[in-house]
Amino acid sequence: MNKSSIILIFIFSFTFTFYNVSAQVKGEVFSVDRNVFYMNYTPVVVQDELYDYKYASVRLGLPPIRSNKVTLYSTIGADYHHFNYQNSQFSKHIETFYNFNLSILLRYRISEKFTINALAMPHSLSNFKSNLEADDLRLNGILFAEKVFKKSKSSNFFSVSFGVGYLTLAGETRINPVVNLMARVNDKLSFVLGMPNTYVQYDFTNKHSLRILGDLNDFSANISVPFYSSGDTINKVKRAVSTRVSAGVEYNYWLSNNWGMMLKGVYSVYDQYELWDANDNTIYEFNSELKPYITLGVKYRFKEKK
Repeated sequence: MNKSSIILIFIFSFTFTFYNVSAQVKGEVFSVDRNVFYMNYTPVVVQDELYDYKYASVRLGLPPIRSNKVTLYSTIGADYHHFNYQNSQFSKHIETFYNFNLSILLRYRISEKFTINALAMPHSLSNFKSNLEADDLRLNGILFAEKVFKKSKSSNFFSVSFGVGYLTLAGETRINPVVNLMARVNDKLSFVLGMPNTYVQYDFTNKHSLRILGDLNDFSANISVPFYSSGDTINKVKRAVSTRVSAGVEYNYWLSNNWGMMLKGVYSVYDQYELWDANDNTIYEFNSELKPYITLGVKYRFKEKK
C-alpha cells in the first residue's frame, strides 16, 4: 500500500474525532464561515534533531462574479516554508520554499438548495533557485454536488457535498473521493465533517469562538536546481515532500464585526519530511519528531451588523 493511501485511511479513521484537513492549496470551500482574508504564522516551538521549521500563509478572496444561475469565486494566496538545517549542504539548496496559488470555484445553481460545483486550484511550489519551469506548476481540482436542507426564515442549515478530487497528498497526485457534511445547528454550534475539511466550532459570544480540529500541512515542492546528497551513494535530489497531521484547538477573538485574531495549538500525530529523486524514490529521510505547533493569525470576514 502506498504512502498516500495510508495517510488517507488514517485521516478517514479520525474524521469523527474532529480532524480539519487542508492540503497544498488551502481554500475555504467546505467551511460554514468563510473568511475574505487571513494571514497566519507558525514559528519554531520545538526543534527537530536535524532541522527546525516555520511557516506562514496568506489568502485573499476576490469579490464574486454573479450571473443568473452561475457564480464565480476566486482566491489568491501564498505560502512560505522555511527550514533551518544542521547539515549545511541542505541549507544551500532547500532552505526556503514558496507556494503561489489560485483557487477558482464555479458554482451552478440548479435550484435554490442544489448546486453543481467545479473547483480548480493551480499553484506553483518550488524553491525557485532558477527560472520558472514546468515542474514548478501543478493543478489540483474538485468536482462536487451540494444539497442544502434548510427551513425557511432560519439561519440554521444542513448540507451534503459529494464528488471527486484530483489532489496531491504525500507527494502523490491522484483521484480521491470528496465527501462533506456541513451544518449550523444553532446560533452557537456549527460543524464540518469529511474530506478535505473537518472541525466542530462553538461560539460562546459574538467575540469568542473555539474549534476542535486537526490540521494537515502537506506539500510537495520541486527543487529547481537539483543537487546531490552526500550519503553512502550519490543521488540527484529533485523533490522535497513534507506531510504533517496534527490535532488540537483553535481560539478566535473578533476585535470588531469583521476583524479577528486567531490562536491555534496542535500536536503532530504524523510527521514526515523526505527528499525524493526524479523517480519518486526516497533518498533522504529527516526522521521528524512528533511535537507541538502554535499558529498566530489575523483574519477578516464580511459580516453585516445585526
